[in-house]
Amino acid sequence: MDNEIVFKASRLIYKGINSKSNPLRDKEFKELLNLAFSSSEFLSIVESIADGMSLVIVDISEKGLIISPKNSESSFSMNIVDYRKELKSDGAEASIAIAALTQIAVAFSLFPTDNELDEDESLLNCSTTIKDIYETLVKICTNITKEEDSYDIPIELKTVAELILELPVNIPTQTRPTFKSLNGSVSIIVSHLEDNGLLKFEESMTGGFYFPTYKYHKLLKRRGAGKLFDILHQQTS
Repeated sequence: MDNEIVFKASRLIYKGINSKSNPLRDKEFKELLNLAFSSSEFLSIVESIADGMSLVIVDISEKGLIISPKNSESSFSMNIVDYRKELKSDGAEASIAIAALTQIAVAFSLFPTDNELDEDESLLNCSTTIKDIYETLVKICTNITKEEDSYDIPIELKTVAELILELPVNIPTQTRPTFKSLNGSVSIIVSHLEDNGLLKFEESMTGGFYFPTYKYHKLLKRRGAGKLFDILHQQTS
């Protein structure tokens, strides 16, 4: 196999992993994408390298290459170290669970129904705020705790939902966001998503709004949040 082709395939994956890479501003990225569009052999090599790195190609277009970890064991998947600063003062086990449900709340606040998630055009009309997200989080947790049929809802999830409902909206003495308040939990998750190119923030006359990026929409649509996302959609619909 041509070493130059392998190098270019690896570079394309590197560009896809880098959340700040944009083919509109990156000539090399654009050229590598065009090569993938024009050569099925090159694209196959890219897919093979990604597979060997426990990655899967979710989407490839003129907007870029969207890559996702194959599973939670992948070195590229989000794990506890992503929140190590916040976890120094918080209970790690509870915070991980709160982070997971808060991620779901972000998705729900942007795409409250299956139809909105499935329609590409909906991306143009979706926005949310910190307040919208924590109110969605409270709604989800309230529905979980009131659900009498425990067949679909694990008892551990109900325990976390109850814990979240006990959190204050804010802690006035906080100098930085933590998982000990609703606003803090949402701020941590939103900042993480924004840093990874999944949300973008825009200021307006009425306040600040977060919008889903093309990458976030594709990842959520193709990979989703799994069974939990489906179950909670049914609970809140």
